[in-house]
Amino acid sequence: MHFKAIIPLFFLLSSFSLWAKTQIPSHTPFVKIGVLSHRGDAKTIKMWNPTANYLIAKLPQYDFEIVPLDFDEVELAVKHATVDFILVNSGIYVNLEAQYSVTRLATMINLRNHVAAYSTFGGVIFTRSDRNDIKTLQDLKGKSFMAVDETSLGGFQMAWRELNANNIDPYSDFSHLEFGGIHDDVVMSVVTGKVDAGTVRTDIL
Repeated sequence: MHFKAIIPLFFLLSSFSLWAKTQIPSHTPFVKIGVLSHRGDAKTIKMWNPTANYLIAKLPQYDFEIVPLDFDEVELAVKHATVDFILVNSGIYVNLEAQYSVTRLATMINLRNHVAAYSTFGGVIFTRSDRNDIKTLQDLKGKSFMAVDETSLGGFQMAWRELNANNIDPYSDFSHLEFGGIHDDVVMSVVTGKVDAGTVRTDIL
């Protein structure tokens, strides 16, 4: 299959951090680390299992497990204490801190292009390069649009803020607004023409 190129329309920045719900009691042999599965469970496991293995090697008295969590599973995991630590975006963290008194431990550093490390990430609004009718944010009015999830900071909320700043309400000014659940599905929906435009976090395209 031949895929058309995709081009970014707008970038925004924010932070992505690692947050801890509670400190691990000394008697706890098994530690579950919940990770926001914004690109699907298989990719989450592949990316974060090396971290679990590293922790096991450094702290052999504990057994660490990576637990992929969909956007709608994060709050329930914290509420019911089914994970000991959780890795989420900073937007979700703010809500968890307010509702469940989680505390932050560290901010994740992303290595981009194996050159520079960043503690920030962005949101990208994009369309296919052959969509000559979409060149500005105003051109999105009346078009179909896909985001990741309403709680996704880089996959919706950043774009939502910028759209509102340009007098565009994604809930009323698009012909159709839907949420793909993971970033990769949003990209493929735009590439295949299922929707006219979409938004994902940086490092996805």
